[in-house]
Amino acid sequence: MKKLMLFTPLIAVAMMTSVPMSSLAEKTAETNTAASNVKVDQNSLGYRNGVEAYQLDKLAGRQIGAKTSHLYKNPPVKSGPERDDYRAQFEAGYNATMNQGS
Repeated sequence: MKKLMLFTPLIAVAMMTSVPMSSLAEKTAETNTAASNVKVDQNSLGYRNGVEAYQLDKLAGRQIGAKTSHLYKNPPVKSGPERDDYRAQFEAGYNATMNQGS
């Protein structure tokens, strides 16, 4: 009987400590998913901005070129790999629209 009385609180403690561990793992997974969504959004933003920049450059009679665009020179993302990814997608969108002749 003494073993049962000692064992029961240990089971309760073990059950209570496992709950925060699983919720911590879920929060980490949610954070990783959110970070990957942000990267996808920045890439699609760069592509869309490139498409729009080409159309505006053409309508305004400005020099045609992705690297001369204001949004290419001053991207709306932080510096580092995000900026490089944005610029690559911007250039891809700009050039794709230019090649379509839009």
